[in-house]
Amino acid sequence: MQWRWLALLLVVTAGLVLGAAACGGDDRDDADDSGEADVTREAGVSGDIDPCALITLDDAKEVLGESELGVRTGLDPPWKECNYATPFLAERGKLLSVSVRGNVDGEEFAREKEEVARQQDADVRDVRGVGDEAFSDADALWVRQGEVELRVIAMVRPLTLPHVEEELQQALEVNKEIARRALERLE
Repeated sequence: MQWRWLALLLVVTAGLVLGAAACGGDDRDDADDSGEADVTREAGVSGDIDPCALITLDDAKEVLGESELGVRTGLDPPWKECNYATPFLAERGKLLSVSVRGNVDGEEFAREKEEVARQQDADVRDVRGVGDEAFSDADALWVRQGEVELRVIAMVRPLTLPHVEEELQQALEVNKEIARRALERLE
């Protein structure tokens, strides 16, 4: 189980680095003083949905309990990503990653769930109370609302290895709250 956590940390860190290189880092020009931005700002892989407008820098600061966060955006087709992380991710381990993609129906979402289970050799759980349908593994929450799919990963504090069920449930609740905020902004 420890290798999965390290692999996730490596993938997210690589995504932050590549996102910074590809997109120039924090260019949240469309945000006003409240940290809000136009949700439909950029056209791209996921239609006109900007994941950094779904979950703002202010949201990330609140959820992670940090005042200084870096922001990196990027594309990982078919996903558009927005990652907020503490300056020393490897040391402090706080990250919030929100990804979005469009044109996802129930069948595509079911295939995604099967693929996640196969790739990670992990149990995925159906999650109620958020979106039209949702599932999670030990690290992330996938949510479908209409034809939009969100993927949320919140590392509020480093989890012990191997994962303890109580920690997994706490992480899931944080991910659900983030997904609910994002879905409200889609409406």
